[in-house]
Amino acid sequence: MLLLDNKKIEVFRCKIIDWYREHGDRDLPWRNTNNAWAILVAAFLLRKTTTRQVVKVYKEFLEKYPSPKALLSASEEEVKELIRPLGIEHQRARHLIELATFIEKKLGGIIPCNKDKLKELPGVGDYIASEVLLGACDKPEPLLDRNMIRVIE
Repeated sequence: MLLLDNKKIEVFRCKIIDWYREHGDRDLPWRNTNNAWAILVAAFLLRKTTTRQVVKVYKEFLEKYPSPKALLSASEEEVKELIRPLGIEHQRARHLIELATFIEKKLGGIIPCNKDKLKELPGVGDYIASEVLLGACDKPEPLLDRNMIRVIE
């Protein structure tokens, strides 16, 4: 394993932050909300597709299903139809409904602001838990996706 000194780590960290300030896409709707459900929905929709495609579906999805409870009132077919443009709609619809069911039935409709509790949600790992903590819970949390981890390693 490669060990870096603190100065090199700080230089790398500053370069990443500078790059994001210049090139990062902060106008994405899920980056401008503190709604945990909206952040979770975005994370599930973003799997294996492009940001551009998700932006088109995301707003309509949240208008129809602004909460886990609202999603549970829909049929799986309705959800699939709405998210079809993203592909793998069978899998996405099933996962979103499983997520909403867990939140409603096991958590009383409340999305936790605790990393371990978030990771108990179906389909939620470190990255998505960190997204929720950062965006909805105002908790500083490292947000490293697989691509960034590969670069660092």
